[in-house]
Amino acid sequence: MFKIQGRIEKEDMRRLALRQTGDDMEDTGDYMIVDLLDADYSLISERDISMVITHTFESTFEHRDMKLAIVATDPQVVRMTEYYLSVMEKMDREWAPRMFETVEEARAWVEG
Repeated sequence: MFKIQGRIEKEDMRRLALRQTGDDMEDTGDYMIVDLLDADYSLISERDISMVITHTFESTFEHRDMKLAIVATDPQVVRMTEYYLSVMEKMDREWAPRMFETVEEARAWVEG
């Protein structure tokens, strides 16, 4: 699980993007849970999210069947996550990204 806390800036988004293309998947490589419950996205724009999408798209070739669970409840974080999900859906990749309100719901989905 990857937990993001506090005010998120552009550099943090770059690190998140790189993390999704690295070896930080769970041991099986089948899923990743990103916990954004304590994240502040007030400085983040759709352009910043687009950078993450670019790196995520590259990962879809390497980890074809991975489930990506994003946990968020803050309205700004939810809005940016919804943007991310909508763009990923248009790419029609095999990844299965979804948003959840609790880590427990996310874990149940990725392990199910």
